[in-house]
Amino acid sequence: MAWPVLTPGHLIDLLLPDLCRVCGGDTRSAGYCDACAAGLLRHGRQCRACGVPVVIDGLCGRCQRRPAPIAETVAPFRYAPPVSEDIHKLKYHRKLACGRDLGTLLARELEARLPELPEVLVPVPLHWRRQFQRGFNQSVEIARPVSRILGVPIETGLVKRTAYTPPQVGLGPATRRRNLRRAFKTTGATMPASVAIVDDVITSGATVAEVARCLRRAGVETVFVWALVRA
Repeated sequence: MAWPVLTPGHLIDLLLPDLCRVCGGDTRSAGYCDACAAGLLRHGRQCRACGVPVVIDGLCGRCQRRPAPIAETVAPFRYAPPVSEDIHKLKYHRKLACGRDLGTLLARELEARLPELPEVLVPVPLHWRRQFQRGFNQSVEIARPVSRILGVPIETGLVKRTAYTPPQVGLGPATRRRNLRRAFKTTGATMPASVAIVDDVITSGATVAEVARCLRRAGVETVFVWALVRA
C-alpha cells in the first residue's frame, strides 16, 4: 500500500491544526471558523426521512409511498466546495486531517439542531478489500470528532459489509439498490435501541437505507442518519 508524500499541506495540518480550512483564521477547534461555516452552501427544506430537498416540511413523495427505515436524516450541506473538496482529499488522498475537520463541522451542525441522541454511532462499513486498499474508513474518521463532541460512542462491530460491490459512482438509483441488496449483515452482537449511521455523502440514499434495514431487522428500534452532504 503506497503512502502519501509529506507535502506542505500535511505539515500545516500537523503544525497548525486549529486554522480554518477556508480563510486560515483561528477556529475554536479544528475545521472551519464560524464565519466560513455559516457561508457554506446548505440545503433548505429536506425530507425528514431521507434528506432529499423538498418544497414543504415533512416527507418526500417517495417516503410517503414507501416508508423509509430511517427515522430522521441530517445531511445539511450541498456537494460543493470546500466541503466536496475536503471529502475528496480524505477519501482519495488520505488526508485524515480533513476527516477530523469534516467531523467537527458535522458535530457543530448537530449541536445547533439539538437532535435526539442515539445510543451509538455506526459508521457505514467498508468491505475488507476496499478498506485494505484505502487504508482506512472515511466514515470512521468523520465519526470520531462527532463521537467526542456529542459524547456518543462509536460501535464498528454491529454491522459488516459482506458483499464486495463495484464503485457506485455514476450508477442510477435502481442499480445502486440492486448492488447493495443484502450487502450488509449484523454480527450477532446485542443491538442498542437507537443508532445513528454516519457517512460522508448520501447520493441516492441506497447505502444508508440498506444499512438501516439491516439494523432494523436485527432489532434496532430507531435509526438516524448523520452525513455531511446530500447530493
